[in-house]
Amino acid sequence: MALSTYLTARSMMMFSNFRRLRLRRRFLPLSLLFLPLVAGCSGDEPAVPVPEVAEVRAAHEAWVTALNRQDVDYLEHHALPEISMFSASGRLRKDLGEAGWEAMRGGARQAGREQRRVEHQIEEIRVYGDVAMVTGHSRVGVTGVDGDRPELRRRLTYIWVRTDQGWRQAHHHVSDL
Repeated sequence: MALSTYLTARSMMMFSNFRRLRLRRRFLPLSLLFLPLVAGCSGDEPAVPVPEVAEVRAAHEAWVTALNRQDVDYLEHHALPEISMFSASGRLRKDLGEAGWEAMRGGARQAGREQRRVEHQIEEIRVYGDVAMVTGHSRVGVTGVDGDRPELRRRLTYIWVRTDQGWRQAHHHVSDL
């Protein structure tokens, strides 16, 4: 017997059993009972707020504030020692170590003549025990000595890990839109 013939025969038998058991008459009234519950869920936010989501949001917002201040000391303190980063250029930086953080400090000093504005629009925060994922979009505006540059728009993913010292960043990935 061909697979399509078998599947057609199987689905007809299931429908026949469904009719025979008169589940249709029971299913419709039951489904109407749950309709208001389903209609009230937008899917955008969890039904019950999770305290960890607020903690991760606060850690992430503090990170963005430090980015705007170009406070590399704060960023280093609030990252895991083995942090990895995918920059918008696609370059992967792993386990920065002291040399990597010093290079970032040098870049921040060099860029000190520029004004940077980093804004993150968080789309979603998911917490899985001691690990959290933040996804969203960012806008980066730069005003240099020669005036404003075009605003950069990016998508982002940040991974946070809960430690004894609070939430620390383990990985982030930004890519241009």
